Amino acid sequence: MAPRTTTKPPVEVPDFEGVPEVAPVLKSVQGLLAAHASSDHELAKAVLKALRTRDGRSQRCTRDELPERLEQDGVTFDPDELDEVLSRLWDVGQIVLAQRNTGYPLFIVVKGVRALDDIDVLAADVCSAVKRRGEQFDDEDQLRSWLDEDGIGYDLRSLAVALRQLEELGRITRPVQEWSSVPRSPGVYVQPRIYNGP
Repeated sequence: MAPRTTTKPPVEVPDFEGVPEVAPVLKSVQGLLAAHASSDHELAKAVLKALRTRDGRSQRCTRDELPERLEQDGVTFDPDELDEVLSRLWDVGQIVLAQRNTGYPLFIVVKGVRALDDIDVLAADVCSAVKRRGEQFDDEDQLRSWLDEDGIGYDLRSLAVALRQLEELGRITRPVQEWSSVPRSPGVYVQPRIYNGP
């Protein structure tokens, strides 16, 4: 006698956007995400300012010294938020980490004088989305769906520029396509390296 099998009906996911009771909650969550992103952006700019050479300050400092510089500049922040912002700045090449050798202090060094812009912010969002999901994506459709899930605003042109910037930095690696008509699909996140230096 053959084993009995049952087929479960597909689970329908309701469209909460059309439900009046849920719409205010979604709006509130989107507002919180936007406020958090804005807060991160302001802290990122404050970190870069604190690392600039001025008032006898060096352009580098240790992770332990950075909060003191920020406090001197009148910046209030959450320690966990600071770590996230440093990671984002590192991902987009605004800062580098340098260490003379194992056992020596790890320094945060501001890289160049280029201002943090919207493409940097989107590039950092891309890195965050990819890192949270196994450090790789199958294609750009999947990447865009992750950005949409995370409530990240972007347009296709800006996303293309952000991805190109990440590829030039070596943060995202893509397979070489032999034919230009073939879409460039998978991408892999590569963590920045720590530089050896004085």
